[in-house]
Amino acid sequence: MYNIPCKKCSGKGAIPYFRLVNGGECFDCNGSGVQEVSKEEYSTHLENEKFRKQVEKKGAFVVYNKTADEFEYFYTENDVIKKYGSFYSFGRRYAGYSAYFFDDHPDLVLKDYYGNDSFMHDFRRQKIIDEQKKQKEWIEILNGWLTMAIENKKHADEIQELKIMIKEAEHKLQMISYKQLKKPITQQTN
Repeated sequence: MYNIPCKKCSGKGAIPYFRLVNGGECFDCNGSGVQEVSKEEYSTHLENEKFRKQVEKKGAFVVYNKTADEFEYFYTENDVIKKYGSFYSFGRRYAGYSAYFFDDHPDLVLKDYYGNDSFMHDFRRQKIIDEQKKQKEWIEILNGWLTMAIENKKHADEIQELKIMIKEAEHKLQMISYKQLKKPITQQTN
C-alpha cells in the first residue's frame, strides 16, 4: 500500500469545523493525516500534484487537446485567444464540467482551474467514451451494409470484405480502453 495526505482533512489530521467532536480529529485517517491507497490512487495523486504545480507556474486557464491528449496552461483568457482565437460556452459541457469550445479548433476544450484537478482524468475518460461511441457507430454502419449485401446476394464478393472490416473495427473498439487513461500527462510549454 501507498501513503498520501488524507483527502478529507488535507493531511492535517483534524478538521477545525468539527473540533467539538473528539477535538476535530479526522475519522478517515484517525488523526494521522495519512491515508493508505492503492498503487493506482497513488499514481493519480502524484499526477495531480504535478498538475497543480504546472497551474501555479504557468496559469489557471487549461486547454485540453483531445487529439494529442495534452494539457496546456495560460495565465489569462487573452493569452488563450491570442493563440487559438475566440471561444464560446453557451451552456455546453464536457465530461460533466462547464467548459469552453473554440470556433476554429473543435479538438480543444478550455477549462478554468478552480482547485479541482479531477477534471483532467474526467476529460481523458470522456475522450475515450467519445472514441468508443464513434467506433460502435461505425460497426453499426458496417453491419447494416453487410445485411444489405447478404439480402441482395448480388454483392457476394463484398460480404467477405465487410466481415473483415467488421472484425477489424471490433478489434479497434477493444483497443480503445481504460489503459489509455493511465498515460502520463504530457505538458506543453507556452
